[in-house]
Amino acid sequence: MAALTTIAIHYFTAGTEAKIDDGAQSQNDAKKGYVHASIRHKPYNSYDPPYSVFSRTHLTPRQVEGVNRGEYDSSVIKNGVAGANFDLGALDSHPGVGQIYFVDLVSDSSSMVTVTDIDAVNIQCRKSEMVAEISTKSEGEMPIKGLAYKLQDRRGSRNGFITDVDDSNWGKQYFDHYTIPLGGGADAQTLSVLGVANPGSRCTWDLEARFTTDDGQQHRKKLNIKPLVTEAGPDNGPGKQHLTVTVAKLIQWQCAHGQRKPDTCVGVPSA
Repeated sequence: MAALTTIAIHYFTAGTEAKIDDGAQSQNDAKKGYVHASIRHKPYNSYDPPYSVFSRTHLTPRQVEGVNRGEYDSSVIKNGVAGANFDLGALDSHPGVGQIYFVDLVSDSSSMVTVTDIDAVNIQCRKSEMVAEISTKSEGEMPIKGLAYKLQDRRGSRNGFITDVDDSNWGKQYFDHYTIPLGGGADAQTLSVLGVANPGSRCTWDLEARFTTDDGQQHRKKLNIKPLVTEAGPDNGPGKQHLTVTVAKLIQWQCAHGQRKPDTCVGVPSA
């Protein structure tokens, strides 16, 4: 009888230990390998109007005159920072500016992993050092596919807005409508992520993902190694420069200086 009791105790104890070990292994796997992210900036030269470029130094009077004529290319501002605008139209009291990141999400798990939320966390903002801005305007809106975080408009709630203007849920919380399946043979997925701040600000922040594994466990993981940076450019204070180039003037100048293919300049007035 004693032997049977010993065997029973060992059986149930072993089962409990196995569950504890499985739970610990699940947590360990979640930290190490369930979700990986590769994060990179959208290249400066791939921004389409409307966008802005910011500078830490003032433009000279000659540069200002040139920009006002439409004489503008990337060499006007050296080491400039490009920024995309995001606002929610009439609903938005604080439209913001920031840089676009491409976030590649992948999992090496053989079982399914589902990302249920990604949030901006550890947000720290200070005054921007930028003193000059050149805005490149066009008609319509720029369709940024992915999500945007309004870094200074938290209000204690989740904050990842759908930014694709062709999405019927534009302006709503992304993860109220979508999840991201990874692992289990699912393809890697790429998001465009835009952290925006008020003009006159520079913010650093992190991305944190929440995801579930096939055992029903919920996990969190910071996706970036280095803090992400949002530069919102100069405010409207004294000594700040704000210039605007319209697309029509820009095309006119490019055609006049041989910077566009001739067939794209048919009908464009001379500069």
